[in-house]
Amino acid sequence: MLRLSLAVVCLCALVRADDITLKNGTVHKDLTLVKDGTKSIEFVTLDGRKLSFSKDSIKERIVKATALDEFKPKRAALNLKDKAAVLTLAAWAKEQGISREATLLFESVLKQDGEDQAARAALGFRKIDGKWITEAEAAKADAVKLEAAYKNRGWRKVKDRWMRPVDAFRAEKEMVQVDGHWVLPAVKKKIDESKLSYAEGEWLNAEDKARFDQGLRKQGTKWLPLADLDTAHAQFTDPWNLRSEHVHLVTTLRHERAMKVLAVAEDIYSGMAAVFGEHQDLYDKRGRLLLMMGRGVKAYQTLGAGFGGSDREAEHSSNYGVFFSAKILSGAAAGYDNDDDDWMRVWVGHGLAHAFLDRYKPEEMLDERMVEAFAGYASGLHAGSWQPTWWQWARWLKETTMPEATRILDVVTYRDDKSLAASGFLLHYLQRRNPAAFSAFWEAFAMGRGNALDLLTACAGTNGKLDAKALDAEYQQYFQKERATFKPWDK
Repeated sequence: MLRLSLAVVCLCALVRADDITLKNGTVHKDLTLVKDGTKSIEFVTLDGRKLSFSKDSIKERIVKATALDEFKPKRAALNLKDKAAVLTLAAWAKEQGISREATLLFESVLKQDGEDQAARAALGFRKIDGKWITEAEAAKADAVKLEAAYKNRGWRKVKDRWMRPVDAFRAEKEMVQVDGHWVLPAVKKKIDESKLSYAEGEWLNAEDKARFDQGLRKQGTKWLPLADLDTAHAQFTDPWNLRSEHVHLVTTLRHERAMKVLAVAEDIYSGMAAVFGEHQDLYDKRGRLLLMMGRGVKAYQTLGAGFGGSDREAEHSSNYGVFFSAKILSGAAAGYDNDDDDWMRVWVGHGLAHAFLDRYKPEEMLDERMVEAFAGYASGLHAGSWQPTWWQWARWLKETTMPEATRILDVVTYRDDKSLAASGFLLHYLQRRNPAAFSAFWEAFAMGRGNALDLLTACAGTNGKLDAKALDAEYQQYFQKERATFKPWDK
């Protein structure tokens, strides 16, 4: 039964507005009466929708004044040619929830002035490339741009979520982690059933793991001491084949030294993965990045003679301590070790950067100077970020005059160690300045898009424009501060 207070009944004579509570618990507020029939009652909401209820379904009805009642006389007295007054009433109506009436008023303003920003914004328009579009159109345009941006970076969509290639592969194959290593479900089952342990890139059963821990390694069907195998693998006719999580090392180095090279390679890889994610074909037939390291210059010369290839590859082999060939073993970096840890880090980082980028696009399709710049950056990576050794810093950066930021990438070359160091520091600065833009640029670059100006603009520009003078000033200041506070991780 309806309950109406005397005060509400008196108010009814002046205005008709109701709060309705239905017997099912639903509440409708600020309704204006349209028709009161014998068995049903009709209302209109503030936003113009019509509602009808059977009287038997109503638990409580309270009559009160509404914003719509206040709006109607104001609207009747309004001069539609007075744009300021129309905007004021429209804004008030929108705030009160009288959305239909507010919309009509904002639309009347646009009939007078189609560029009125207040009315456009109130109606949900955005101006894109000089054209006003609705929020729905803008959202659709944003989605199209976002999809294009992800595709430009080589990402793939899996179950309505954009992912880097390797993450998409893992999601599709339902891969899981075991002790930090990603494996297929069938492999995990085998690991669990056989109680396998991970060591040097392989899963070993308990018996083999015990031999491994004794310092033995398998050669064919036999387990032999490391010293014997170091002698056996001293030539590239029968080298060591050692594996870490992401790198396959083919080498004539002694096992102890080779494992140090692998550790450095994984360390540098972690910094590249922080930019790109893990390389896209880690789980296909190309597998781990391939690194070949000779024991001394003669072994390196043997590798160079075997690689051959383009002039660029030949120049790498004759002018630097590492080179890369896309033609050998699905892409391999090759260098040598002279028992100098600092040079080894530089060469391993430089070579792996070339191998990493080649996994996305053949090197000849990429801007050579930008590839070398990234290689210069990679040679200083440690623990997931750019942290050169003291030797690297002192040799190339401590006493140098840093060129302008906008010139560094134009002259970088592997023939000039200082240009590689300068480009590495510039990339470090850009990454610190805008990590997301830095990663997005290099992912797109690996797919064949982008140049030096694009990188600088993405990380240091404003609204797609680069103030070169301001960038150079900021960069020099950053370099001087870094030089004054630098603390090497290896000291």
